[in-house]
Amino acid sequence: MEEQDNKYPNPLEAQEHVEVDEFLKEVEWQSVEIADNWLDQTEHYIRPKYTLSYNGVPFAPLGGIHGLTGQPGHGKTFTFTQLMVAIMKGEFYGLKYELKKEIPEPKVLYIDTEMEKGNTQLVMLRVYDMMGWPKYTQQEQFKILWLREVTKATERWQMVLKAIYEMKPTVVFLDGLIDVIGDFNDNKECQTLIYQVMGTASHYGISIWCLLHENPGSEKMVGHAGSFLERKATDVLKTKKDKGAEVIFSVEQKKARSRDLDKWQFVIDDDDNHYGHPRLLTAAQAQEAQAKNNEPTPEEIEGAVSCIGQETMSYRALREKIKETRGVGAEKAKDYIIRACNLGMLTIADNKYTANPIDRFKKNEDQEMPF
Repeated sequence: MEEQDNKYPNPLEAQEHVEVDEFLKEVEWQSVEIADNWLDQTEHYIRPKYTLSYNGVPFAPLGGIHGLTGQPGHGKTFTFTQLMVAIMKGEFYGLKYELKKEIPEPKVLYIDTEMEKGNTQLVMLRVYDMMGWPKYTQQEQFKILWLREVTKATERWQMVLKAIYEMKPTVVFLDGLIDVIGDFNDNKECQTLIYQVMGTASHYGISIWCLLHENPGSEKMVGHAGSFLERKATDVLKTKKDKGAEVIFSVEQKKARSRDLDKWQFVIDDDDNHYGHPRLLTAAQAQEAQAKNNEPTPEEIEGAVSCIGQETMSYRALREKIKETRGVGAEKAKDYIIRACNLGMLTIADNKYTANPIDRFKKNEDQEMPF
């Protein structure tokens, strides 16, 4: 009995067994802490702080990244100009700055990675003119970082981060996301950069716009950079140029996380300094301008009625010939005939049409040789 009473329990025998889940052990998720990442379900909803709205629909919140795309030379920088002026001035046509109470004097940082200095200065002068600021003055509300002559993409990105840290802008416009990426087709590099842009927007509580071109002949933004930007952006806008009797630019939304924006259209007006001011069109103005652009050019009209050659044709015969040669319907063919008569390309007598002059559409092989 004494021997039994002198025995003490072995602490190793009483040790609690802790089961470790070996599932996907190679990912090493077991040691990660997530206590600070659970969403507090008792916390009241915090409405996004949208920086802008168009016709009453808000977009581009603080803490978010946003994309602007389009083909080269299609007016994307002019679109950025409208957004920048709307933010700093408070309103630009239907565009409105939404944070006047919280941030009454917003700061805008414009970053240009590709244009020559003169073109970047032109953007500056255009903004100054539209804001009513004296030329060649320092404006704390608006800063421009010019990176064309910085040769390495990593250095450009470092400078972007430094500029954001120093200026503490409300909104950043990065005119050339592709130029802060070493290889826009490198999946890992592009993913890392987009996450860093997202992290920057969240860390500083700012809005960051990223401009990235579309692939030639496509509506997709270039490379893996474009794929990641489209997935992660809160808003993606596209600018397109319609070149006709009047050059019209259209801005439409390709992606929205909230309500969809109406499309808006603008033209570039000349001004006393010839900087070029974007002006948004009303629906009626846009419709009228579009109708003008849909009108056939004199060259198109002449090409359509040239099928008459040196013949004399009835209206019906000429209309059917135009339909056949141009692949158009009866109404379009009729329009060509009427316009050609108004322009003096055709004459009509006894309900018969001839070219004016009669040899206007004489075939090359029928023309007399010059010797």
